[in-house]
Amino acid sequence: SGEPLHRRGYRDSQDIASINAVLAAGLVKLSGWDGNSDFIDPMCGSGTILIEAALIAYGIPPGVFRQHFGFENWLDFDDNLLQSIYNDDSMERDFNHQIIGGDISRRAVESATQNIKSAGLQKKIEIRQSSVFDFNPPAKPKSIVITNPPSGDKLSKDQIESFFQQLSDIFKQKFVNLDVWVISSNFEALKSISLRPSKKIILSNGSLEYIFEHFAMYKGSKEGDSDKSKDFRKPKPTETGEKKILKRKS
Repeated sequence: SGEPLHRRGYRDSQDIASINAVLAAGLVKLSGWDGNSDFIDPMCGSGTILIEAALIAYGIPPGVFRQHFGFENWLDFDDNLLQSIYNDDSMERDFNHQIIGGDISRRAVESATQNIKSAGLQKKIEIRQSSVFDFNPPAKPKSIVITNPPSGDKLSKDQIESFFQQLSDIFKQKFVNLDVWVISSNFEALKSISLRPSKKIILSNGSLEYIFEHFAMYKGSKEGDSDKSKDFRKPKPTETGEKKILKRKS
């Protein structure tokens, strides 16, 4: 293939905390989203998860943005065959829902907007400059939310803990009847979400490990049902529950 396949060719701009495109596509698939509802990322960063969701929703091959493949240097390379495959749009389909992202950072919004434009999806993805706490998702049940909250070096431990605690409240207030998925490599930060995950999936991406947690946000849930156990620990593959390994070296 030449360059690693996770380098799709549309990411002109990205932030340091961006997850790669292959992992982002894997998250969408693991969530069970099939394009039959809205898709939301309220902390979208450079927009990778949104773009991969759009490619899946519209049936667009992810390799279509690449300018060159290593096999094009083979002696028996057939350019006509490549062009016929490249221009085959038989798998593309209509999508009648919304894909919406937001981020508080103007720089992140600009980065996401540029990447979305590079992927030719500017009419298919809506981007808002908004804090997650001010973000108003569409009031449609069964929509999927996948997001990677900030939890890196720019925030202190206390700030991260407070931020993740506040996420619990905002999910309960504004994301009612939505399926919320949170991914993070900061396992300590995830302890601060005072919601009980219905699924917890371990993901490995290069040298980093992530936890991908699912929260079913339904109206009228009791506080006792949503509180996460205080002895939360890093799950192991041998524990009960759904655990999957998605490995992809950068």
